[in-house]
Amino acid sequence: MSVARPALVALLVGLALLVSPAVLLQFQEPAECANDVDRLEDGEERGDLPVRQYDDLSPTAKRAFDRARTVDRSVTVTGERCPAAFEYGVDQSRYVVVEDDTRYLLTTYDNDLLPETQLAAVVVAFLGLVVLGTGVAAYDDHDARGPAWLGAVGAATLVVVTAAVVLRERRLAVVGGALAVTAATLVGAGAALRPRRALLLGGGLAVLPAVVAAPFVGASAAVLAPAVLPPLLVGAGVAGRRLVARS
Repeated sequence: MSVARPALVALLVGLALLVSPAVLLQFQEPAECANDVDRLEDGEERGDLPVRQYDDLSPTAKRAFDRARTVDRSVTVTGERCPAAFEYGVDQSRYVVVEDDTRYLLTTYDNDLLPETQLAAVVVAFLGLVVLGTGVAAYDDHDARGPAWLGAVGAATLVVVTAAVVLRERRLAVVGGALAVTAATLVGAGAALRPRRALLLGGGLAVLPAVVAAPFVGASAAVLAPAVLPPLLVGAGVAGRRLVARS
């Protein structure tokens, strides 16, 4: 059985969206590693923290530590200047650094709390799932034109997001726009597909991201709450199509 042309458009664009993060992530910002240094007073015990001897630190770690001591007790280094001896994450890590008889409290953390490029890659990939799933669900519907329109919207979104990431211009605003387009595409998928297939697509789009994310972040409310949105938005599209048909 041949694939309907509108579905074929959606399939090709969906695949392009899914593989695009491999390109987008090549333009992600270098890591921003923050280092805060405070001198510990005599008798101040921090025995629960790992201890690093200053003389044992790598040249990169020494440079970051020395700069933090002399520049308002805090400095942020990027990319290859981030010392491998310390951890830099969303949560703060603390170390006691000993130089001669002087002890310092070093606090390290990732200073880039809103990585726009990674967010753009995630949004584009999910949009790819929506468009690809619409093409799969409409593979034999030669009369449907909705999948082709959704494919065109997905292709335009990919061009805009890629340009914003490569040029490093208005990335956060573009990510917000891509999220709005993704929501509208879910509604459009519900209106373009046969109701049963549309609801199956909405359910699949709810379950798949949650299953993929659960091993990394756990089954938390932050993962489960957004998973409710795809079925609701697809269902809104199905309901809207029925209302228009009855009017």
